[in-house]
Amino acid sequence: MEYLTSTNGLILFLIGLVHLIYLFFSGSKSFMRFIDAIAIVFGTALWQYPEKIHAIIKVILHTSNQ
Repeated sequence: MEYLTSTNGLILFLIGLVHLIYLFFSGSKSFMRFIDAIAIVFGTALWQYPEKIHAIIKVILHTSNQ
């Protein structure tokens, strides 16, 4: 979990946003637009609310291990 920091969330957000803008202007209709949207949403959430995201991930991991 130590790699899920607020700074990494900001980086993920920016990379997703730049890639989405690139895909938009290149005329691409690829599936990567959907992946970029997920990266932007997750990056924004991690950037703004890292503690809540850590708690959600811990719950998901805990329930999947049972």
